Amino acid sequence: MTLAPERFEMQPVPPPAHDFIQIDDLIRFMRFTWRRKWCIAAGIAAGLLLGALYSASSVPVFEAKAKVLVMKREPRDSSSGGSRLYYFEDDVATHASVIASPWFIRDVIDQRGLASLPSLAESKDPVRAVVPRLTVMRETDDASRSPSSILDMSFRSSVAQDCGIVLNAVIERYQEFLEESARSVNEEAIKLITQRAEDARKELQEKEAEHQEFRKQAPLLWTGERGTTWYQERLANLELKRSELMIQRAEIRARLESLRRAVGEGAGGVAAADMVPDAFRREASASLEKELLPLLLQEKTLRKDYGPGHPDVLAIREQIQFTREFLAPSIAASKELPEAGESRVHRPAPDLVQSYMQSLQQDLANIEASEQALDERFEQEKSEAKEAAYYEFLDRQFRDDVARIGQYYESLVNQIQGVGLNKDLVGYNMRVIAPVGAPAQVAPRTFLIFTLAGFLGVVAGFGLGWTAESRDKSLRGPEEIRRLGMPVVGCIPLMATRRKALLHADSLDPPLDPILCTWHRPDSADADAYRAVRTALFVTIRGKQQKVIQITSPNAGDGKSTLAANLAISIAQSGKDVLLVDADLRSPRIHQLFGRPVEPGLTSVVHGDAEFPDAVQASGVDGLRLLPAGPLPPSPADLLVAPQLEELLGVARMQYDIVLVDTPALLLATDARVVAPCVDSVLLSIRVGKNGGPQLARAKEILEHLDVNLLGVVINATDRYAEFGGSRRYYDSSAATRPYRNGHSPEPTPPSGPTTARNKISIAD
Repeated sequence: MTLAPERFEMQPVPPPAHDFIQIDDLIRFMRFTWRRKWCIAAGIAAGLLLGALYSASSVPVFEAKAKVLVMKREPRDSSSGGSRLYYFEDDVATHASVIASPWFIRDVIDQRGLASLPSLAESKDPVRAVVPRLTVMRETDDASRSPSSILDMSFRSSVAQDCGIVLNAVIERYQEFLEESARSVNEEAIKLITQRAEDARKELQEKEAEHQEFRKQAPLLWTGERGTTWYQERLANLELKRSELMIQRAEIRARLESLRRAVGEGAGGVAAADMVPDAFRREASASLEKELLPLLLQEKTLRKDYGPGHPDVLAIREQIQFTREFLAPSIAASKELPEAGESRVHRPAPDLVQSYMQSLQQDLANIEASEQALDERFEQEKSEAKEAAYYEFLDRQFRDDVARIGQYYESLVNQIQGVGLNKDLVGYNMRVIAPVGAPAQVAPRTFLIFTLAGFLGVVAGFGLGWTAESRDKSLRGPEEIRRLGMPVVGCIPLMATRRKALLHADSLDPPLDPILCTWHRPDSADADAYRAVRTALFVTIRGKQQKVIQITSPNAGDGKSTLAANLAISIAQSGKDVLLVDADLRSPRIHQLFGRPVEPGLTSVVHGDAEFPDAVQASGVDGLRLLPAGPLPPSPADLLVAPQLEELLGVARMQYDIVLVDTPALLLATDARVVAPCVDSVLLSIRVGKNGGPQLARAKEILEHLDVNLLGVVINATDRYAEFGGSRRYYDSSAATRPYRNGHSPEPTPPSGPTTARNKISIAD
């Protein structure tokens, strides 16, 4: 089975939200600019006028410029045998400050006699007149953006020739100042260095004498090949001996511990005897032979003289035996084992181990005594070594001080010689690299003045416009109306009465007012705006029994009567039977728009002077009937509150498809409030720019209090129709055909007379 490839459709990506925000802000700004164009224009004009006055009243100012290079003289180097100049960088800012200082300017004025110049003659303090006008700035390299050693100098004055004179005087005087400073610096430097060299020589002699006196009183300071004193070497030897004794003590203690452990385990002392070294055994045998040899010789002599049983011989034998037991217990206590087949084994007595342990304890005591003696000697030597180190430190400090002062003295002597050799190469050189040019006028700058004045004028104009905008409470668009919670059902552009419509109106019987564009100019954008209101009303009241619609406005002059007449014609052209009732009993106008008599009318029916069918008049438009105001009563509100009005509107509701009731303004009289409970819904007409938000909000409160159904608001007579969704480019001047933006079929041109058939058009609803 083959799968059909999936189709991917490119969906348009909406632009980011912030783009819409920026566009809306731009549109609002352009609208604000257009509304307050006269304020902005007035601000610009005022700014330019002030700029012209300032430019005309300003005194001309001239400026002369020059450039100088400041270099430091380098002293001659004896090793190179020559001299060179290098650019001085660090002190250029200092030179600029000195040149522009009041002290130096006063010296220039006194030395050069500048106080008599025309620009300074009238000044009480020439210094204060020159300092603010003199500019000395360090030039910056354009490539590296780093400051250079070049100074840009300029001077401004109202007298052109004075600019060059003052600037040349400043440059020449500063060159002289640098030469005088160099000579003064050389003399002061030689004097100062000589005085310091003499002080250094005296200090060197005093320090050497103190060193000699110190060496006489200090002990012998001897240093070996390794850089150590003999105190340090003696301390090192004592520490070595102490370390050896500590090792011997640890070894002896370990042997004693092992012997004590072996003796405690028993086994006849064999294990302990095996731990006795051979050297100790040989030493014990040598002692035995040394003690027994005289006794054996004496025994031999006595036995020869007295015989073996003589008491003296026996006494000598006992002494020999005691010596053997004491000095060689292992030999004296050994015996042969009588069993056959066994070897002869000597069993050492415990006295040998005890003797060895006593020997170790004696050695341990000797070592501890030696350590104590060495510790005492070490502390004594350490104290002497510290004292010797202190003397050595003082001696080294004396030597360093003598060497340092000697070097300082030698450097001062060399400086004295260098100053004498380089007396002509000390200080600064000032070279003019761009001489003082011809003065040029720098003020007033007309272009800059007018540019700044124009900018300030624009700012002032926008500020004035913003102030006027903030104080203006008039409505400017549907957004403000919607923010009040009132729907906008349509926008009617500001209509201009055309000559063709006037001629056409004169030829009709009865004559219809040229302002009825839905009859005279059905192909125009104005008529299409009323048809848009008609369509919005049909959509709103669809499925609802709302046939009687009251048309009113917050204030007079909002075009409610014009809206009622054109809307009635537009609804009649859609094929519906319409009755237009003029309930404005204070200033009726419906009969004037259609060229009909005012009597009989509404008041005639309410008073009972005429029947309703007799009071209704033809309008000249097929499908549209009129009920004029009738005779004007002294108290319209009392007449409208009569129950006959409600009965009349009930009869009209049954006989006609739509009934439009034109009433006075809500905020001017109570007539509209009296009629409102008798109708099905209310349609407000408001003129943007004339009415304010507070007035519209008050009208809304009145309608809410009366609990009537508000269909919406029609923005009437606006000169910004394109801002509210309309466009005149969809309409041409031809009356034969009229293309509709909503896809409606063309509507034929209205006939020239009132006797023609009704002109019906189909509507989208």
